[in-house]
Amino acid sequence: MTGEDEAEVVITVKERWYILPSIIFQLADRNFAEWWTNQGRDFSRVNFGMRLSHNNVAGRNEKLKFAGQLGFTKALDIQYSKPYIDKNQKHGLAAQFTFYNNKTLAIKSENNRQVFYTSPEENVLRKILLPQSGIPIEGVFTISIL
Repeated sequence: MTGEDEAEVVITVKERWYILPSIIFQLADRNFAEWWTNQGRDFSRVNFGMRLSHNNVAGRNEKLKFAGQLGFTKALDIQYSKPYIDKNQKHGLAAQFTFYNNKTLAIKSENNRQVFYTSPEENVLRKILLPQSGIPIEGVFTISIL
């Protein structure tokens, strides 16, 4: 009940989920038929892990993403982005760190089948470490700086 000098205001707020987890389950081979037929349904050739996305870290639409993966390819990926760093809200800031490695590499194709190489000592054959940063400019593009 409101009187003559009073007003009742109803505000409805719709919240979104800010933290979203997801599961990684992915075949390391080029397609399902390759894994099923040529690789003998070998579960050691499967990648599995977890992704976690936080879409509003500090209340200013900043995004933080994390992915950790085990299995055939071990990987780690961390991303952070801040949409605006200036008062005009035209420039932002982004950074990413990616790491992954493989112990087996496809080296050629024979009779329509991939041929893989694994070192006898099971050493890591490919290791990639990729740090990136950039300046997103609204409506234009992202300038990447290594």
